Amino acid sequence: MKSFSTRRVAKPARGHSFNRVRANFCGHACYYVAMKTCEECGSKFEQRSGPGPARSICYSDDCRKARKRRWAKSNRAADPEAYRERTRQWARANRDKKSEYRKSWVKQHPGYGKDHKARYRSRKRNNGVFQITQKDLNRILSTPCRCGNPEVELDHIIPIARGGRHSIGNLQPLCRTCNASKKDRLMSEWRICGEEPERQRAG
Repeated sequence: MKSFSTRRVAKPARGHSFNRVRANFCGHACYYVAMKTCEECGSKFEQRSGPGPARSICYSDDCRKARKRRWAKSNRAADPEAYRERTRQWARANRDKKSEYRKSWVKQHPGYGKDHKARYRSRKRNNGVFQITQKDLNRILSTPCRCGNPEVELDHIIPIARGGRHSIGNLQPLCRTCNASKKDRLMSEWRICGEEPERQRAG
């Protein structure tokens, strides 16, 4: 038995006639809630459903999303061009939803935009691109700049324009002012020019 317990809550079931719901509900104000067991992970969850036949196979929200991701991955591998076309069509039809999702995702993953642009520039110059985890990005971006400014961005110690790689060992935190001052110079060149922050030079 998938149903372990049931209860009724007051919520309108819109779009359904009373003749369809009177067998299982007392009226439009009733809404059927059943405790189900996930077929994949075995956890119990509430399934809210309106009139109509119950689902034969039930999955929790996490398992349903995971199954959807696996299906999308296999479907993408089977016909990549068709998958890209469907993705483009969805993006054109849901511009606001895509924009809100992207903003929330970028907010949860700070530094991703800079990392993405740096990977693109390094790949374009064939300098070498290495995977940098979000944990490493958070560690770098949480370190103050050499001048003491806590608002920092990613900087390449050996600039990409000078053949530097995009790797964790070639990244350092610099504020926007120091990064603009360093430009595409090496640290020794920046120090010789006398534009490196005095506090760090004195230390």
